[in-house]
Amino acid sequence: MDELLELLRSNPDDVSARVRLAGILDRSGNVEAAVDQLQHAVGIAPKAASLWMLLGQALYRAKKLEEAKQTFATALDLQRNLAGAHYGIGLVLRDLGRKDEAVDQFQQALALNPQNALAHYHLGKLLNDGLAREAAEAHFKESARIDPNLAESHLELGFLYFKSQREDEAEGAFRRATAINVELERALYGLGMVLQAKGRTEEALGYLDRVQQLKEKSAHARLATKFNDEGRSLMEAGRLDEALQAFRQALTCDPELAVAAYNQGVLLARQRKTDEAAASFREAIRLRPSFALAHYGLGLVLKTKGAPGASEEIRKAHLLREFVRQSGFDGYPQPEGPTEVTTEVPR
Repeated sequence: MDELLELLRSNPDDVSARVRLAGILDRSGNVEAAVDQLQHAVGIAPKAASLWMLLGQALYRAKKLEEAKQTFATALDLQRNLAGAHYGIGLVLRDLGRKDEAVDQFQQALALNPQNALAHYHLGKLLNDGLAREAAEAHFKESARIDPNLAESHLELGFLYFKSQREDEAEGAFRRATAINVELERALYGLGMVLQAKGRTEEALGYLDRVQQLKEKSAHARLATKFNDEGRSLMEAGRLDEALQAFRQALTCDPELAVAAYNQGVLLARQRKTDEAAASFREAIRLRPSFALAHYGLGLVLKTKGAPGASEEIRKAHLLREFVRQSGFDGYPQPEGPTEVTTEVPR
């Protein structure tokens, strides 16, 4: 990421760098920042249909459905018979509840590219919802043939087979789904139900227990967010020891919660526990490399300690703030240290 930021600093109109940076941001979970980079890219090269496709996909992942739909439509205006654009519009229409229109878009996508496994899968889902089960089964089978590693196609076949009392086929389909994705909750549940129907109760209970464990894991993630929010409120009230405990509880529930690691770092820095604060900021950066405030916090802590790397982290923070949208962090506590935040990038 550092190399791309430097490229953009020297040439903000480098479309390739914008696209590559968007990919990194999207993969790290910062889809809003990815959208921002791709919007810059289409502004630089507005006639490139491929860029509009990438932007549409990012907008869809950001749940900006109407914007995504219009963006895919723009790609189609630039390049007719673009199968991926029809597929993208189909996804948007499905999410908007316009199922008949979505079916039409998926069919158009498949007419242009019959090898689109995901289009077969989503079309199968819509047909199955409309009780056109034979047609749905055909699309799920074709999806699984084209992409044998698409667990969801095997999952849907499993439920179709189970509903029509084809228990051996259902078991096989669910087992293929769980082999691909060991945490696919519905597949584990379906396999448990099939085994129970076949009288293999003890084996069935093992899979149903796993379903319960996954539900608890999801509950822990929600609890982590609750503890993090409580910690922020306690820190703002000056109750630092209680806040620290809340942040630690958040990270116990969800060790991947970057904002909790960051908040813990801010608090530890305020308590002058610089080594622990630096470790927390580094963990936040590991979890979310584009987290400008975490880079800045680490830089301030290292500067306080007189440790090497302080200027580099502060420089990264300013580059990230300049080129990468830091959405979702308005109102977050600022790190404290011997320097002030400026808009100037340190040399």
